[in-house]
Amino acid sequence: MSWRMAVVRGVGGLSRRWRALLLIAAAILSGVAMVEAPSIETSADPTAYLPRSRPEVAAWLDLNERFGALDLLIVGLEEPEEPLSPPGLEALAGLTRRLEDLKARGVLSARSLTNVDTVTPDEAGTLHAGRLVPTLPSTPEERDALMQRVLADTQVPGSLVSRDLRAYLILVRPDPRKDNREVARLVEDVVEAGRGPLTAHFFGGPFIANVVTRKVYDRLPWLVPLFAGLLLGVLALGTRGLGAGVRTRAFVVATVLGCAGLSLVWWLGLLRVFGLSLTMSDVNGLLLVLAVATLLYARFADARLSGATSPPGVLVAFSAACGLALAVLCVAGPLLPAPLPFLGRMGALLAVGFAAVLGLGFLGVWPLLTYVGPTTVGLLHPPTPGRDIPESRAPSRAVRLGALVLLVAASIAAFQVRFVFGLRDLFTRSDDVGATLAFFDRRFGGSDFLQVSARGDLRDPAVLARLHRLSDLIEGSGAFADVRSITQVVGFLAQHFGGAFRVPDDRESLNTLWFLLDGNDDVRALVTPARDEAMLALRVPPGRDPGELVAVVEEAVRDSEDPGPSGAARRLDALARLAGVNLPPGWSTEVVTRLTAASPAAVDDEALALLRRELSSPESPFLPTADEFEAIAGTLKDPGHGRSLEDVLRSLPSFQALDAPPDWPGRIARMIRDRAATLNAEVRAGRAVDQWRSRVPSDRATEALTARARGIALDAIAGPRAPGAGVSFLVTGFPVLVPVLERDLWSGLFRALAGVVTAVFLAGWVVARRVRPPVAVLVRAALAGLAPLGIASVTGLQVDFGSATMVLVGPVAAGLLSVGPAGTQRRPLAQAMPPALAAACASLAVTGVLPVVRIGLLLGLALVCGRLVTLRETGVPEPAPAPEEAA
Repeated sequence: MSWRMAVVRGVGGLSRRWRALLLIAAAILSGVAMVEAPSIETSADPTAYLPRSRPEVAAWLDLNERFGALDLLIVGLEEPEEPLSPPGLEALAGLTRRLEDLKARGVLSARSLTNVDTVTPDEAGTLHAGRLVPTLPSTPEERDALMQRVLADTQVPGSLVSRDLRAYLILVRPDPRKDNREVARLVEDVVEAGRGPLTAHFFGGPFIANVVTRKVYDRLPWLVPLFAGLLLGVLALGTRGLGAGVRTRAFVVATVLGCAGLSLVWWLGLLRVFGLSLTMSDVNGLLLVLAVATLLYARFADARLSGATSPPGVLVAFSAACGLALAVLCVAGPLLPAPLPFLGRMGALLAVGFAAVLGLGFLGVWPLLTYVGPTTVGLLHPPTPGRDIPESRAPSRAVRLGALVLLVAASIAAFQVRFVFGLRDLFTRSDDVGATLAFFDRRFGGSDFLQVSARGDLRDPAVLARLHRLSDLIEGSGAFADVRSITQVVGFLAQHFGGAFRVPDDRESLNTLWFLLDGNDDVRALVTPARDEAMLALRVPPGRDPGELVAVVEEAVRDSEDPGPSGAARRLDALARLAGVNLPPGWSTEVVTRLTAASPAAVDDEALALLRRELSSPESPFLPTADEFEAIAGTLKDPGHGRSLEDVLRSLPSFQALDAPPDWPGRIARMIRDRAATLNAEVRAGRAVDQWRSRVPSDRATEALTARARGIALDAIAGPRAPGAGVSFLVTGFPVLVPVLERDLWSGLFRALAGVVTAVFLAGWVVARRVRPPVAVLVRAALAGLAPLGIASVTGLQVDFGSATMVLVGPVAAGLLSVGPAGTQRRPLAQAMPPALAAACASLAVTGVLPVVRIGLLLGLALVCGRLVTLRETGVPEPAPAPEEAA
């Protein structure tokens, strides 16, 4: 007798003699596990399933962490009829206020159209900072004025309100110390209670998780009885071959199913003991452990009803070896040339699961089963007086051959299965998530973003000007539905404070603008507080190829290196495309060439007239007469010839009358020269823009277009700035990662499947110690793993991250159903359990949530395929007469 059999028989004898004590011990351990299980650490991080080992993924996650992009909860609200309706705006304002009042319950901030700040000039030109919507409109005239004010703002349309003004967004930032799913649930309740005539949509990982949970809970009144009915119904049909009465069968089935459920509590308790945490993607391990426990305990029950006095040693050894092999693969995974993404954590969790299942099997399941007497369910049914003894019926050769052909064909098709990853593939357009995506497509031009990280000293005007050129080129490419950049905010402030939509030329002026933005939460998603990194958010239209969009951005990055006339011409062309204008080829280049051909040193007469007006104002340091200004103008018009401006100032009677300090002539001369150069540039830029606008239709030549074109012209006049410390760019975003992750996870799934098949093979070798049986186990396990993927591919079901792990149960099921002496023991309960569980899992389709449906169907397919590949070993259960009938 081998040591393994001796151990198992010793445990079996202990179970008979001390079963009451063992059951008490199992009850105590179950109670401890129930206490420990709720305290296990769980993570609701929606990115926990992403492979951080990939540099692209790590860079994207780090970027979003720095800018808090993944923390936002987005509430979309849609007007039923007209834009900016008074009831809609009132509901929006009320919701924003109520959400802002929830700081104690986890809402750090809530930003919407009704509480966003902006800078606006009054009739005298004085700038005022305040709310874009200071009061809600009460008349049609006030509403029209608000429409014009909103559309004239550079930041709000496309971000907080749709460009057709028919939809609004509320950006909610939750407290990271709170459970973001609880905060999301609170936000949903507030919005649903106060949205008025608006239609609400919720976007963000916690919202989506809550949608799935709510859908499942809403279907529970239908799901629970359907699940139980299908499970018990199929089991009732399949367990007629147990050769036992109804009460005995009911006790055995209840023991197997109840203890299988209890094993999950043991599993969670062991995870707590080992210090392992659970993430959202690990929750599916519950189903895998439940399937393994159900099959193993069913084999225990079949063995007991066949007359066994101890748990089957071969089966116990196989289960232990399989769990150990999974643990080894988990530990050795990082050392392998290619990673095992689905066995990294899941392998460890399953190894702990095997330990929990075996522990409860010895302490609880087998002692309970010893209360049932053997029914002699072997190859032959119990003999009945006056009746012939029926033989076990195995499938015909044709049935086995047909099943083998189907399984092989499905396994070949498995390599065509697609790993779906994006929200549009994970959900259907008819469910809540699909409706939200359709809302963003319809009103905002898409729900996904590309992100461009720009690292450098953003307090350096040269670095920020490079980013400004890049933003212009990307906006004008027409490839994106919306572009958000910090340079738009800086340009907007510079236009109102400095008169031009451009990055200031000197650090002092730029730092003044940065000072105005200090503490502004609205720019947190665009620039870091240290001003050493900016992020461009580019909204991706639905259906666009991410690779093409990345190429557009990379070309814009290259073109943005050119600060000269050709770069300015490209920016003007981009600006025209942004306005929907098709300019004649070469027109922008012609305008810029004329602009930069003139000598910047000579001051234009129009600029001198403007300077004369300024020097005549009360704010002027001195008031030159007309003749004195002519002397000043002559020097400015022809610099380098005749006297210097300082000498001219010293000779002027009005300046001499000031009795100024000796350094004043130099200081005032520099001021006049700088102001004259600024006015001269503005005049030349204005003329160039007027010339450029002559080819722009009047209805497209808006104030915003003119301001931005004027800023580009001024950049062309100023010429290349002093080189800064440089700037580095990174193009990333979830749409960019999706194709890469789909390929990696597709190959990773097959590597993980190969790992599980290897674990089953090694376990078979341990229990057989021969070459042929493990090879047979290897073939069955491989077919049981590949066939569900092939069926998913052919039917269009495909796999996603949540359902992919379900196929790992196929090889394990094949191993559990096939190990043991062939042809010596019928396994009616073990045979009936896979189709019963598969039928019950199919009931998840009533949830209507595609990810949940995929989980149920793929788990069911894996169990059925695990059963089909073992037809030759275990035979097809044939009903046997119950003892009561035999009597």
